[in-house]
Amino acid sequence: LKDGMERGLADGKAEGKAEGESKIVTIIRKKRQKNLNVQMIAENLELDASYVEKVVALMEEDPTRTDLQVAEILVRQE
Repeated sequence: LKDGMERGLADGKAEGKAEGESKIVTIIRKKRQKNLNVQMIAENLELDASYVEKVVALMEEDPTRTDLQVAEILVRQE
C-alpha cells in the first residue's frame, strides 16, 4: 500500500512537471516558427542553450510530437 502511494505521488509530480515544461516547449516552438535560432531563444527566455537544443532536437526528430510529449520525454531524461 505504501509503495503504491509513493509511486502514485511520484507519477503525479512527474505529470505536473511535464505540464509545466510543456508551456516552455510551446514558447520555444513558437520562437522556432519565427525562425529564431537556439542561441537567440535561450537568451530571450533566459534558458540554458543546451536545454533549448534538446527541445528543438526532440521536436525535429518527430514533428508530430505534441509539446506535452516533448515535455514528458524531457522529464523522463532528468
